[in-house]
Amino acid sequence: MKFVKVCEGSENKVSLPILGAVAFILFMYFAGEAVGQFLYFATH
Repeated sequence: MKFVKVCEGSENKVSLPILGAVAFILFMYFAGEAVGQFLYFATH
């Protein structure tokens, strides 16, 4: 939810491609962390 507010607030001053790239990198990072945690608990 916090993320959506940031996007709406920044839309007029920050170029969307940069914002999109940052959001994508953060998403991939957290998704990778979640998968790593899941695999760790599933195999130990």
